[in-house]
Amino acid sequence: MTANPSTGETMTSATDMHEFIDGWFRNLDQLVPAAVFLANLDPEVEWNMEDAVRSLSGHDRFRARYAGTVAPRCIHDISEGEVADGTARFTARFRGELKVGGKIDARVRETWACEMRPDGSPNITHNKAEPIQEDETV
Repeated sequence: MTANPSTGETMTSATDMHEFIDGWFRNLDQLVPAAVFLANLDPEVEWNMEDAVRSLSGHDRFRARYAGTVAPRCIHDISEGEVADGTARFTARFRGELKVGGKIDARVRETWACEMRPDGSPNITHNKAEPIQEDETV
């Protein structure tokens, strides 16, 4: 059993992990402080996203991406999720404005590798996001 850090309730199933993922993206949409996310990211998390700063690693890479891309108006939609054996795979669509200017409407396949900590909270050790082309079906 694991504890969902956003609610403090015990996580007992894949459904609980899906709820954790949904909460993660709701927090992104609400622009909560980066520290909220870092609590569930391994300090050496492999954050493999196309626009991540390659010269940084772990928490520093996440912070740089979060600070550089997320703007006040953004929406994430999560679909087609699968959770099994410490891995979560799902499709995320991100629509919004970027801090550097311009708009984005992108779909990605995300894969998270997670370990559960002794206190029961998820520890994301790897995040990979692969862009989905417009003509590609999911």
